[in-house]
Amino acid sequence: MEDQDLEIMPKFVPQLGELIELFEEIKRVEGDSPNKDFKDSKDKDALRSKDSPKSYLDSVLNVWKFLVEHYMWRLEIRLMEDLPRYYELYSIKELNDKIAPFLMNRMKEGATEVRLKAIDYFAKFMKINYISAKFKEMLKSIVEEFASSSCYQHRISFIFLFSKFGENFSRTFIKQNMLNLIFPLAGDKVSQVRRKFAENLLEIRKCFMVDDTEGIQKFNDVVRKLTTDSDKEVVAVSA
Repeated sequence: MEDQDLEIMPKFVPQLGELIELFEEIKRVEGDSPNKDFKDSKDKDALRSKDSPKSYLDSVLNVWKFLVEHYMWRLEIRLMEDLPRYYELYSIKELNDKIAPFLMNRMKEGATEVRLKAIDYFAKFMKINYISAKFKEMLKSIVEEFASSSCYQHRISFIFLFSKFGENFSRTFIKQNMLNLIFPLAGDKVSQVRRKFAENLLEIRKCFMVDDTEGIQKFNDVVRKLTTDSDKEVVAVSA
């Protein structure tokens, strides 16, 4: 996977996930990696030797970085569609060290389509990452780098993050960890943020617990406020 020629990428990237699975299977058969039966074991990380060959996950990241550098965003999205394969193949530690930071980067710096796809797969990764020691640290980073960001585009990204977490986590989790972070964005100083909040009212409402009367009342108050917003587009979307 060293030949990163621009012309071969459109054909190479769609096959990358399948190739990585094949290479890892060959390693397993040759005895260079643990038996696949141990894939889901909590001891998987311990089974991987420090002296094992360079992970093919590094090759995936190199291809991903190449696509970013050459503004090949459609292929970048195609590469991300294979991330669930890697979630199965590699340890949580390796995914936390390599995939998660780059996903965070793409959620902030990618083109709009790339950011949305990165947000989707980051939320799915966080679901399998729940028992990891790094989970709370990463959740804190989401708050600092998105919900409380000085960049309005990052705050908009948090609205999408909130919705995607709602699809992957329980309503109890959302109430305990994220609900208090979403409401301030309805009154954000930047109209684009308020507008995006208004556009996602239904998705946000789905994240409430049925018996959370206080939260639902607060949500209803926010909706009423949006219908009288100073921005006409916010009002139109909220109605």
